[in-house]
Amino acid sequence: MAVITVRCLGRGAEPLLPLKEALASYLGRTPDQIRRTLARAAPHLLDAVPFIGTFLASIGEKLAEGSFSLRGVYEELSRVLIRATSGNAGLFLLVDDLHAADPDTLYFLNYLFRKLRQVPVLVAATIQEEQLADYPELADLMAEWSATGHVTLTVVPLERAHVGEYVRTMSATGEQADDGIVDRLFRLTGGNPFFLREALALITPSPGAPLAEDVVLPRADAILRRRLARADETTRHFLRAAAVVLDTSDNLAPITYVMEADTKDAIAALNKACENRLMREGPHGEVSFVHALMQREVYTEMGANQRRYLHARAGSWFEGNGAMASAAFHFEQAGQIDQMVKAGYQAASQAERAGMYHTALMLYQKLGPHVSIEELGPRLADVLLVLGDWDQAEELIGLLPVEDSRVRLLRSEIAFVRGDFDGAQAEAEMALVGSSAKQVHVLIRLADIALTA
Repeated sequence: MAVITVRCLGRGAEPLLPLKEALASYLGRTPDQIRRTLARAAPHLLDAVPFIGTFLASIGEKLAEGSFSLRGVYEELSRVLIRATSGNAGLFLLVDDLHAADPDTLYFLNYLFRKLRQVPVLVAATIQEEQLADYPELADLMAEWSATGHVTLTVVPLERAHVGEYVRTMSATGEQADDGIVDRLFRLTGGNPFFLREALALITPSPGAPLAEDVVLPRADAILRRRLARADETTRHFLRAAAVVLDTSDNLAPITYVMEADTKDAIAALNKACENRLMREGPHGEVSFVHALMQREVYTEMGANQRRYLHARAGSWFEGNGAMASAAFHFEQAGQIDQMVKAGYQAASQAERAGMYHTALMLYQKLGPHVSIEELGPRLADVLLVLGDWDQAEELIGLLPVEDSRVRLLRSEIAFVRGDFDGAQAEAEMALVGSSAKQVHVLIRLADIALTA
């Protein structure tokens, strides 16, 4: 089967230019190349070489000056397409981005479709559905084609496993796709085949390169903006609040609070966003964007002041509901450092009580640029000791004031784990003199030393 691919170039393109380029790629661009191709595939079409030569050379000009009748061109071109591959099993005509077809290409394809009932030609056209509202002629033709039996298929997002298979298939090496890359691609694109192809094109030349969080897909922004333009202002307000909140929660309640609406209005906006395929709602009420690209598009279109305001409201909601790590994140994004530090300390303490010391370490480290080493150091060193990072803990303790009884207790602990029980006891006894360390902790340390030594 012969395959001819027609790529539509825009509604303002030269008349029939996509077909002209497709035929040139298949038949050749010179009379000799055309004759050789036709001699192999359909020798009875050799008499069409003059028309083909004119068509490939200057059909736009000929139509504009009236040298050719449009119907005559349609008839001759359809004859060439249908019979030029008669030496093969048939023709597969792929029309890419039909929504970007110039009017003459669109109407020619409609003319061609009517002539395909008895010939071995398969035509498939790809269309971005949201474009139909801006191209009523195409929408009308699609309705007509469906009514006459042509099949319309909706391309649904790929599952994660299929994204991995697609990456493997498109890879130059054909090797199994790296799970990290597949996960990033799936979160970024939501399995959307077009966005997946665009994202994959950025990493295929350098398979080992990481896919950055702020990766820009060259042709995606215009599509995303067009989809967002369909949303009314209430829905856009919901989307903005969701773009801020969904980095830390998939619940509707904080989104409702951030957008300063009641639950009924938030649900109505969510339903509208889902209808427009901008967001989705899970079986248990969890809320998400259709893909990370859409969330980022909504977030970046907001001004800095609006983002800070919404992050501040999100921080207040999470703080009031005891989710201190999320509160600290949003206060930081809002530029409210005092609130961020307060929430960060509480979040780290929550993590320590839950035994999540790596999380506590990360939270304390985020506070580092905003608080003094004297204030943060004892807490951070204590977590490092629990995690067994004795060298880093000892280095940090060396930066802290020795007269602080909390530091004395830390020095006792580092001496204890190093096996210096006498030094550990001496530091612990000195810690009893001060008041900043809780005496019960010092007494427990002394008991440990006594039992071990």
